[in-house]
Amino acid sequence: MTVCKGSEEFTAVYSSTPVEKEEKIKGDMNGDKEADNKDVVSLFRYVSGDEKLEDESIYDFNGDNEVNNKDVVELFREVSKV
Repeated sequence: MTVCKGSEEFTAVYSSTPVEKEEKIKGDMNGDKEADNKDVVSLFRYVSGDEKLEDESIYDFNGDNEVNNKDVVELFREVSKV
């Protein structure tokens, strides 16, 4: 569909194929689709003030609405499970 507004022309493209929303994996700090020790280190760096996060909510592992050392411990416990 093409829409004209003044001298500008806009084209909208529609698709019947659903676009899959990228699902974030809880604990995956670096985006490699798994939570591992690298992510524990990244979360520790964030808590220490060395890194920034876009969406803190997925890093709140203990549900206290804060991202802190307790969450680092919870993530470490999770990725250390055998």
